[in-house]
Amino acid sequence: MAQQLPAQTTTLRGEITGAPAIETRWQVEARAISPGASHEPTQRTFPDINGQFSFPGLRAGNYEVVLIGLDQRQSAQALAQVSEYAAPLQLRYREAPGGKVAAPGLAASVSMKRLQHQAPKAARKAYQKARKHRDAKRFSEAEAGYRAALKADPEYLEAANDLGVLYYITARYADSVTVLEQARQLDA
Repeated sequence: MAQQLPAQTTTLRGEITGAPAIETRWQVEARAISPGASHEPTQRTFPDINGQFSFPGLRAGNYEVVLIGLDQRQSAQALAQVSEYAAPLQLRYREAPGGKVAAPGLAASVSMKRLQHQAPKAARKAYQKARKHRDAKRFSEAEAGYRAALKADPEYLEAANDLGVLYYITARYADSVTVLEQARQLDA
């Protein structure tokens, strides 16, 4: 009988940056983002008073790391590729005007070009459908949806950006770089 070797694991280390004060009751979650992975966190931890956190025993792969505030709302999110050579992760805290936590993906500033662009209804519907597929980890359907949105509106920045991120989390790095560069040029 062949002996099965244990899967190699490593520790993902990180730090919360940009927060006015670190709250040790915040939760930091690591979620595997590979095809077939569940939406449930792989691990949860709490930051120390310096904002440092770690997830020991993670298998190599792609993870979404999320900071959950005291109000149970997400206040930071980052993608991490875990390997034995991974650098510490910086989890950037975002706060919306009025002290409310910013919604995931919101930037601190938006260009006039982006504000003035109105995607057609067909593009917006395809984009929303693609996001639902992505959230359900149906990556090939999500890719098709983002492509449909971009076909309907080649200047749909959000669709281009999300397609680039999808390529990244599915380890299609060359495609990711190409599409994210195109998205950057759309907002230039």
